[in-house]
Amino acid sequence: SVNHVPDYTDRQRYVCLQVMHRGQRLADQPFAAAYPGLLTQGIADPATYIYRGIVADCLRAAEFLLARPEVDPARVAVAGDDLALLTAARRPGFAVAEVAGLLFYRLLEGLPRTAEYPLEEVNDHLRAYPGEAEAVARTLGYLEPLHHAPEVTATTVLSLGADGTTGGLPWLQPLVDALGGPVEPYRLTDEGRVDQDRLDALRAARFGVPPLSRFRRVLP
Repeated sequence: SVNHVPDYTDRQRYVCLQVMHRGQRLADQPFAAAYPGLLTQGIADPATYIYRGIVADCLRAAEFLLARPEVDPARVAVAGDDLALLTAARRPGFAVAEVAGLLFYRLLEGLPRTAEYPLEEVNDHLRAYPGEAEAVARTLGYLEPLHHAPEVTATTVLSLGADGTTGGLPWLQPLVDALGGPVEPYRLTDEGRVDQDRLDALRAARFGVPPLSRFRRVLP
């Protein structure tokens, strides 16, 4: 529900745009999203599904960023979940797409594997409205990253979790195969500082700036 100001170490080196899509705090007028509840709002019809508008917000943000005179159009990255991937597919111009925590990828297949929110919102909805199962599947099909992946020309840095989970390479392999640009898998260590620093260094090397850790080392 909240996106924060980009970290100071990022703002020192890059032109940064943090997107607050409709419904999130700082973008909650006239529509304030419910958490939980956002994932299934209007889900029975692609025309009314809230994520149709949310994707549009991301695409418009990409247009704004890529048009800024301060931005080097050859060195632009987009980072996030499915929204980052869909944005890179629908708005060419990104050199890199840093993708983690996919939500819509094989969503219906993954529902039996978890009872965690926000995915459990879809289970809740289907239990309450079992007659809408086919309609929900049709709506989610519009956001399935597999359908958009061939249009991604950026280098995709894809964060991977443990094998046997919905974040592991075996589960994500069809997406890797479908992406239209190069793919650089990154195996997460689940140690926040380690992963953050390694991913930061990869981006910095690609864009010609120094790596900077956002974590302070405390000396004994």
